[in-house]
Amino acid sequence: MWGMFFELVEAAGGRFFGPELRAAFETAAGAWALGFIRDLYGTWGVTPQEVPEWEFDGVTAAFDAGRVAMIGDWPATYAAHAASAVGDRFDVALYPAGPAGRFVYSGGFTWAIPASARDPELAMWLLLHLSDETSQRVEAERGTLVPRGRVQAEIRAGAAAGSRDERRLGLLAETMATSLLIPPRFAAYPAVEDAVWPVLRRAMVGEIAIEDELREAARAMNLVVGVG
Repeated sequence: MWGMFFELVEAAGGRFFGPELRAAFETAAGAWALGFIRDLYGTWGVTPQEVPEWEFDGVTAAFDAGRVAMIGDWPATYAAHAASAVGDRFDVALYPAGPAGRFVYSGGFTWAIPASARDPELAMWLLLHLSDETSQRVEAERGTLVPRGRVQAEIRAGAAAGSRDERRLGLLAETMATSLLIPPRFAAYPAVEDAVWPVLRRAMVGEIAIEDELREAARAMNLVVGVG
């Protein structure tokens, strides 16, 4: 919910984060984004009724079971989709573009060893194992866009000409080059998500007016980052 709203605000020509990380979505672009989400669910009825209760795995499972016709999913889920009941009946495409262009919520996992680690040497071994070429190749073969460029290039070179996998990897490269939407890095980011997404959900299901939701979500976000 958070990521989709973030994408749509930017695709409508707005900004999600303003100066000092202040919420900047209490605008016409924010209203358009939230209105579109509400219409998908409540007006046009193109999503299952239980969507507000789902997390990422629920969306993925619904597609694999043939319950929904189209989803935006993480690259790492591709192998599971390909092996599912609809594995031979779907194709891949770029994200739809909004009035101001295409924006795809993006990022990646980062590993670190905390100062409190009981066994820093073992932690370092794990970190090196997770980031070595063998592990990265396993991840890439499942669909993940891995940070080791040589591994990703090998996976792309090995895709059969004209195959869905070749198209998928080409679209990932195009998305990387043109459409990444990477949020700012700050310690309270998870807390901001936790504060804002429940408000977005209330607006999606019609429990609160869009204008009131934008105001409430902005206030919740600003309080967390300390500018409210």
